[in-house]
Amino acid sequence: MVCPDDIATLENFSYGDTPTLASAQGVIAHVCSLPDAFDLSVYELSAAHDMRNLVVSTLLTYL
Repeated sequence: MVCPDDIATLENFSYGDTPTLASAQGVIAHVCSLPDAFDLSVYELSAAHDMRNLVVSTLLTYL
């Protein structure tokens, strides 16, 4: 059961993994600008585009 005191925590979990449109577009643009064969670091992409590692990994999976 959820009480009003839990709302801030639950919103943080819900929205904390939702990247901004600009962040998602930045990752996509970065990946699309790479040559046919490349290495990339999820950690570096995450830091450069202000997204959590798991979110970057999920976005790369969809790409």
